[in-house]
Amino acid sequence: MKTVPAMTNSLGTMSFGVLAEAINGCTTRYLHDTGRRNVLVEGLNLTTFRPIQLESVVTVLLRELEMTRHDATLDVDVLSDGVQVAKAIVTCQLLERN
Repeated sequence: MKTVPAMTNSLGTMSFGVLAEAINGCTTRYLHDTGRRNVLVEGLNLTTFRPIQLESVVTVLLRELEMTRHDATLDVDVLSDGVQVAKAIVTCQLLERN
């Protein structure tokens, strides 16, 4: 995704909340694409290393750490123009359909 002015804070960098929501959306979509329809994000531990500037291209890379019937833990790397700028550990609850 590409950062636009609506995503930035007063310093001109991507705001923390927008980054967290982007990671949340990517995680939910990834689990949905792997066949897990009902996903509840329980925890998001996000660490940023560098600010993400306006007009930069942001890439989100996901890797499964643990996947069980009821839980999933994912490792998320956020890259801005090819440089790692943030890392997150996301814990999700996988709900069953009734």
